[in-house]
Amino acid sequence: MENGSSRSVPQELADIIIDHLHDDPQSLQHCSFVCKAWEPSSALHLFSRFSWPPCNVYWVRPAVRGVCDCPLHTLTFEDCHDFFLSSPRVRKAVNHLRITGLRTSRNPSVMEENEPLPLTFLFALPELLPGLQRLDAWNLRFGAGIIGPPPRIVSEAGPRSLTKLVLTGTAVLWDDRAIFSILSTFSHIDTVVFECHCEEGLQEDIPFASQVHRRFTSTSVHRLEVSYPPFLSHVLLRLREQRDTSALREVDVQYYLDEGLKRLIASAPLLEVLTFMTSDKPPRPPNPDMLRVLDMTCSIVAGDPEVQPNAPQFGEFGWGEMIRNLDAFRAHELRELTLGVMLRELGCWGEHQRISQNVFDETLARRLREEDWGTFRAVMKAHPKLRKLKVKLIVSGRWTAFHYMVPYLVCSARTFQDAVEACLGRDNSRSILEVVAEHHHMVGITNYYRYP
Repeated sequence: MENGSSRSVPQELADIIIDHLHDDPQSLQHCSFVCKAWEPSSALHLFSRFSWPPCNVYWVRPAVRGVCDCPLHTLTFEDCHDFFLSSPRVRKAVNHLRITGLRTSRNPSVMEENEPLPLTFLFALPELLPGLQRLDAWNLRFGAGIIGPPPRIVSEAGPRSLTKLVLTGTAVLWDDRAIFSILSTFSHIDTVVFECHCEEGLQEDIPFASQVHRRFTSTSVHRLEVSYPPFLSHVLLRLREQRDTSALREVDVQYYLDEGLKRLIASAPLLEVLTFMTSDKPPRPPNPDMLRVLDMTCSIVAGDPEVQPNAPQFGEFGWGEMIRNLDAFRAHELRELTLGVMLRELGCWGEHQRISQNVFDETLARRLREEDWGTFRAVMKAHPKLRKLKVKLIVSGRWTAFHYMVPYLVCSARTFQDAVEACLGRDNSRSILEVVAEHHHMVGITNYYRYP
């Protein structure tokens, strides 16, 4: 081990960890350093991006090297703590840390993904990783995984380098107390990303921990990204009450706005970038003239009723309603405007999974009424500083239907582009207009195809 370390992990354990990481090309591709000799004998690789535990299937591909894989299943947060302490060179190299709950010494039988992250380990990160810039936590929870008494939360603590917090996992395992603990401890975080990979079993009644919220005084969060936000209402409503909300400049929501998000937007006077899916009248920012970038997407069930009689209905909200709601913003300083139309459930229902050209045409350009185009022209005229107009045609469906979608998607994109240019004038629109066609998988965004 390196000289000057007060604590170290056993040589055998260090060899196992290093061997495992060296066999993992997914981790190696993020390496920004060269291999050096581990003092005194083992091979050492300095990583700028580190995943713990190395064998966790959620983050890295398992790589078995002889019998070295077995002991990895017994690693604890104490082992991880000692591993970082064993080498200052490793600690200084890591700027992106991804962690999940591990087994603790008190409960070694719990599966890795089920054991909560010990907050004592979290609060030791400023000492362990002084160059940390991004922290990804999976299924972040508070309580059972604490090793020892919870430390006193000091909002001024934490490295200035840690600016991005990414929280991923299963909704039912999230705990707002742990989220607020991180935000109050690492006060220089400016970007928070909420990613939920499962909508089943969402809980909206998770109790608050008032003793934690009382200590949450201020942070520098200015960007918020949310996927599947319904279960976050209680967190966002509480966040709105904190004085740091006024610093929020970007909100990126890949879903419909729930009540918590609407209130959050309505209380952000410096909001400059807003991305969301709309199904009703959008919330009006307190200072619309601050808005520089607006991205709105409406979703329409585009299945053929004869083939898909049981397709779920998302209402009559569509392109025309979205255009008319733009007038509510009156963002005179708007520079970029993106309007998206998502055609949902294509090929997902019905026995034959057929898609017809009429579905695309009727849903897109031909469905628009003349008054809709008139409103569109008025909206464009009300935003003289607009420099970029992007129209997204998004198809959401299963993988099996994708190959049938491509020719109709290309044809509809061209037709729609011609219609927009005819509405705005070909010379005026070509300099700022961009029409993009995309295919999204039902359980995630996958750009299999883009037009043009």
